[in-house]
Amino acid sequence: TLVRNMRFHMIFPQDLYPGDDRHVSLVSVIEDPMHKQSELSLPIQFCDVNAYFLKQTIQPNSTVLKHKARNYFYYLDPILLKGANADDPHGIVRK
Repeated sequence: TLVRNMRFHMIFPQDLYPGDDRHVSLVSVIEDPMHKQSELSLPIQFCDVNAYFLKQTIQPNSTVLKHKARNYFYYLDPILLKGANADDPHGIVRK
């Protein structure tokens, strides 16, 4: 909820950011360093979805094939950390 409010509503006090330009962009989100269930954490949900669709590029199930979502993972290509594995074009570490 806080991240959503930070995106759509300016919740920064005027005395912290004086002047006319109060549109400060959100650069990063740091969560509490504690164990959480994935439904309570948006970044963990994002990682779960990406891991799921990475697996579906390798072994697609019938639902993914039916809805043609097999290549969803490759939409993330601009933001992938490709330095993790120089041998793979997408930086995927495989065993």
